[in-house]
Amino acid sequence: MTPDHPCIPAVVLVVEDEMMLRMRAIDIVEAAGYMPLEAMDAAGAVAVLKSRSDVVLMCTDI
Repeated sequence: MTPDHPCIPAVVLVVEDEMMLRMRAIDIVEAAGYMPLEAMDAAGAVAVLKSRSDVVLMCTDI
């Protein structure tokens, strides 16, 4: 899936309950040139996905 606007970074949702791992994952996503969003758990991830239509990838350990 490619974003509609290639000049706008793709949005990646990182779902991780351990804060240090989540922060590191966010850093990796940003360094790769993507726009990170974060959620602490499945409920938070569902809320983000319901409120946004621009998430192109979700990374989780669940």
